[in-house]
Amino acid sequence: MNDSANTFGKMIRQARTEQQLTLYRLAEKLNTSAAYLRTIENGTHTPSLDLFCRIIRALHLSADAYIYASADTRSDTYLELLQLLSKCDEEQLGCLLKTAAALTGMPKDSNK
Repeated sequence: MNDSANTFGKMIRQARTEQQLTLYRLAEKLNTSAAYLRTIENGTHTPSLDLFCRIIRALHLSADAYIYASADTRSDTYLELLQLLSKCDEEQLGCLLKTAAALTGMPKDSNK
């Protein structure tokens, strides 16, 4: 079992259980088998790029949280925040951006 496959497996299992999805229901949504999805969650197989994309979209995960994982971005709070951000519309994102800029003392990029 390699570390990246194991990390991705844990990531999707956590998101799936938090969203109260059974392995079978998620497999159905992804048009794949529950047995194969279980091997991905266990870290014994790595999904194709197509299935990787379908998984992160279905579970509202950030690919960046997996690809650019670091100690700071692996926290449960960070991952939960990314999941919530993926569900926001543009107006909500703008409000959150202004709030984050105010909290951190960093100016909001005025070019966006």
